Amino acid sequence: MTPKLVILWTDVVLLLLVLTLAWYVWHVRRSPNLRSTWGKVMADAPALCSAVVMAAFLVVTLLDSVHFRRALPASATAVAGSAQAYDTRTESLLDAALAGLRASREASYSRPLAYLGFNKESRDVGGQTARIFPRLDHGGAHLTDPATQWLPDLAQRSVAGLAGGLLVAALATWLTAALLARQQGTSTGTALQQIRRNDTAIPWRAALLTFAVIAVTTGIVLALMNAYHVLGTDRTGNDVLLQAVKSVRTAFVIGTLATLATLPFAVVFGVAAGYFK
Repeated sequence: MTPKLVILWTDVVLLLLVLTLAWYVWHVRRSPNLRSTWGKVMADAPALCSAVVMAAFLVVTLLDSVHFRRALPASATAVAGSAQAYDTRTESLLDAALAGLRASREASYSRPLAYLGFNKESRDVGGQTARIFPRLDHGGAHLTDPATQWLPDLAQRSVAGLAGGLLVAALATWLTAALLARQQGTSTGTALQQIRRNDTAIPWRAALLTFAVIAVTTGIVLALMNAYHVLGTDRTGNDVLLQAVKSVRTAFVIGTLATLATLPFAVVFGVAAGYFK
């Protein structure tokens, strides 16, 4: 059953932001002066690394800006030809991708990567009531003997995530070198050597190292998050990692609206300050 697309006003704001950014990039490519100016910015390693980080956050924001409502299954008593009913909850593509985290709610606090609760509870142990740290419902629930399996399981999942992140980073490095080699008319191996020596007009080495850190971190988190609470849970038992990822879109929306709201005042006061010295 096809879900129903839902467009929120914040989605419209972000869509306009992306379209404006795309138009500005097109405009810069057509203007030699702007292209030269932005070329100097991109030649600065910290600026390029910041752009890589911002691009990663923008991807998360866009995934969290495509909203829909799931179609409800047809009831046995539904009248033939009646309109399709949809769920009242609005989800995003990011919510669908992180469905496991959304469903992994615990009773209360828990430490990062833990399999036991943070607070002791009264439980029946061998027919007697004792105050113990209870097992979490989702974090480490797959472990049959946590005392001996926990550390090896964490290590195995972390190594798998690390390998996946390094593979993605290596692929990105090879693609960058291939494009650079095509632009210069050289071989990919020569371009790789230039990147390694940081002998390029644009500091691709710094950008690729930044991307590698993001890829490795993301790989390890993805390998762990469906089995553990990577950042633990809050007082109500909700996964902290989920809340952190979901806050990215909120930061983009608030930052964009705050910038647009203050931009006219900044321009007026800036022109006035320059004019009146």
